[in-house]
Amino acid sequence: MADDDDERGGRNRFPISPRDAHLYASDEEDEKALKQLLAISPETLKFLTSLRPDEVETMRTLSQLDKEEREVFFQSLKLTKSVRTTGWFVRWLFLGLVGTFVAFNLMADQVMKLVHLFQNGAPK
Repeated sequence: MADDDDERGGRNRFPISPRDAHLYASDEEDEKALKQLLAISPETLKFLTSLRPDEVETMRTLSQLDKEEREVFFQSLKLTKSVRTTGWFVRWLFLGLVGTFVAFNLMADQVMKLVHLFQNGAPK
């Protein structure tokens, strides 16, 4: 296998291979981090490099939350989504009821005119 191919058979985006990571790291912790970075799949690497700065900040913030805080955060997202869906439904229900009311009143007015026409006869 060539030096610029990774273990999965694809081209490695980095000019170094994981087995040479110790040459570029200043200490053991850097070497471990560099090996983890080099082992990332191309799809994940593409996703991470396409993130905007605000998305990176959001991911950092979420990663610093503990499990319970993440649960509360994701439940609040679900609640917000539910409220928006309910709001959408209520809005269209209200508009439908108003439309039905207006249409009924217009139709009732025409029916009253027709009844009045039959009772009094045609105007001369």
